[in-house]
Amino acid sequence: MIRVHIEQLTKRFGGVAVVDQVDLSVAPGELFFLLGPSGCGKTTLLRCVAGFYEVDAGAIRFDDRDMTRVPAHRRNTGMVFQNYALWPHMTVAQNVAFGLKERRVSRGDQERRVAEALRLVQMEHLAERKPNQLSGGQQQRVALARALVIEPDCLLLDEPLSNLDAKLRLEMREQIRALCKRAGITAMYVTHDQKEALSVADRLAVLDHGRVRQVGAPRDVYRRPADRFVAGFIGETNFIEGKVISMDGEQAVVEAPFGRIASPTFPPDIRNGDAVTLSLRPESIRMDANGQEGAPSGFPGRIVHSTYLGEIAQHKLILDDSTEARVFEMNPRRMAGEGESVAVTWHVDPVDVVVLKEA
Repeated sequence: MIRVHIEQLTKRFGGVAVVDQVDLSVAPGELFFLLGPSGCGKTTLLRCVAGFYEVDAGAIRFDDRDMTRVPAHRRNTGMVFQNYALWPHMTVAQNVAFGLKERRVSRGDQERRVAEALRLVQMEHLAERKPNQLSGGQQQRVALARALVIEPDCLLLDEPLSNLDAKLRLEMREQIRALCKRAGITAMYVTHDQKEALSVADRLAVLDHGRVRQVGAPRDVYRRPADRFVAGFIGETNFIEGKVISMDGEQAVVEAPFGRIASPTFPPDIRNGDAVTLSLRPESIRMDANGQEGAPSGFPGRIVHSTYLGEIAQHKLILDDSTEARVFEMNPRRMAGEGESVAVTWHVDPVDVVVLKEA
């Protein structure tokens, strides 16, 4: 296992910095995700680590080894591509063995290591099949075995699940995490899927326009987003404008349209009187579909649109002060109708509220 250091890394295309002065450190054995919208620079950053792109500035280190100018074939990284990149004329075993042949590993060692890699991904019984005889999930496991068989210092995965159907993506998330942990390998994983990152990563970095906006454990990034971009990108949230009316060092109290609300999560540089934005997750809001405006802490409004998803219903509301709000209702017993009057109850637990500096 190695530690990956990325120091002030910059990569430009046509004068535009696609990766812009990025600093990151990935711990040995860590499953680290690069997360962000399309065009944010996450795949370019991964390809710089792999050695596919020559960087314009900065450094890449594996432990104490400077890999910045080392050719890709000498970095000992394993790459899993979005489209799997399997040779259609080769069997599963031959595909997995390809990297070993290029490294001139002896035939006996090739057979042993291929068998071990296929056993790791539970594909040993399909060793003689061709890729076109496999399902998408099976092809993905072959691609993983091919990357792992060379015993890489670092495993690099570029949106490996994007071509799979929704159910198979869920299954493969668990399998990839389990494989990486069993192999005891340092891994960097690119995705734009927030739920994929939240459910699989040890830590993640959120990128936007080539820069890192926040790094942390999935729960920390979700519960304590650093800014409005991160809060809006990691899951769904409600942005409510307000004004700081008091602070005591441990919490900030904000005057919002629906009343005063306190939060222990706020930027260190805000002051009394500052205009701020509150981030409230839809699952932290309760809705009284009976429309009883006198309910405790209830704030009246009406339903604009509802989406039923089985275990959850997602409601879009307009409150009486014209504030838009989204509410998630778990295990919905009935579907409230569009236009129906409701009363919203903001969750009283301050840890569910994040104060952001942007107004």
